[in-house]
Amino acid sequence: MERRDIANAFDGAPVYYVPVTDSTMNDARRLSEHGAINGTVVFAGSQNLGRGRFADRSWVSETGTGVLMTVILDRELSDLPAPIGAFPLLAGLALSRVLEQDFSFDVAVKWPNDVLVHGKKVSGILCEATRTSILCGVGVNCNQLGFPGDLRNATSIARELGRPVDPERVIARFLVELRVIVTGGRQYPWRREIERRLAGKDAEVEVTSGLDRTPVKGILRGVCADGSLELEIAGAKKSFPSAEILLRS
Repeated sequence: MERRDIANAFDGAPVYYVPVTDSTMNDARRLSEHGAINGTVVFAGSQNLGRGRFADRSWVSETGTGVLMTVILDRELSDLPAPIGAFPLLAGLALSRVLEQDFSFDVAVKWPNDVLVHGKKVSGILCEATRTSILCGVGVNCNQLGFPGDLRNATSIARELGRPVDPERVIARFLVELRVIVTGGRQYPWRREIERRLAGKDAEVEVTSGLDRTPVKGILRGVCADGSLELEIAGAKKSFPSAEILLRS
């Protein structure tokens, strides 16, 4: 693991690079256990065990073409803007701001942990908590141009932009935007900012939740203060803290 000279908005916290790893989340967990400071980053050229939100999902990326990273955040900071369960949304918001400001993309946040560009998935986010830290794992498709058939709804920054981008620049910009949000305190309007970008808002969607994964249809109204999805079903609002959402065309 080598330290890279990438500007880190979190007071210059170290940014480490590993060419190949099982998972940057695992690397970050070990760094956290050894006292890594707030904002420390580990990113990789490739991952063998990159995973998604569910156990049967993985994050697939061509070697050296994207951002595969985990940021270590201090969960004991006194004025975090949102509960830990909402942090995938906060990270999604930070990346959305980068994609909008730097590339002028039409960006949407798909609840709870995906970022879409022109309706296609460009990023997936996974956050986990330890006793002292929030581990914010982020995968961003930067320069990959081809995707397997089962990832036909995926895209990359380069594919949408028409030219390659520097993944390390994306990391530095993401850290700037993430710090603005994380240090914004409880007054930071993260729910308003998410709902302005929320994929499917005010449209009919279908969600599956619970042990039986029974599908439920409703109007997507927004997100709750804890990050749960809020649907309107038969005139009444209902929250879903854990679910999978299907957006209708």
